[in-house]
Amino acid sequence: MNQELQPLFNLDAVKVAVGNTPDPEVAALPKRRQFSAAYKRRIVREANACKVLGETGALLRREGLYSSHLTHWRKEVEAGEQAALAQGLAVVRQEEHDGVVSMIIGL
Repeated sequence: MNQELQPLFNLDAVKVAVGNTPDPEVAALPKRRQFSAAYKRRIVREANACKVLGETGALLRREGLYSSHLTHWRKEVEAGEQAALAQGLAVVRQEEHDGVVSMIIGL
């Protein structure tokens, strides 16, 4: 090996240049994202309102979500509706609620 290149491959020199401590900007363990119930309801409502092909995908990309999030949240909404029906409570979909509110405002 050439004498001029030998210091480039010296591991001690690399450790001094880079340092032995880990980068403080990188988390040791990734933190799971947590979403509020209101956020989940809003996203499910927006996704259900998507009519054009690709619109749901654009929504998910804009929000930084995966399709599995939406699938799981839709199941949660359905389970909540089933629980409400089992208790004898009336379940009103958001679209119906908005229509009634706009009708009342128009009176």
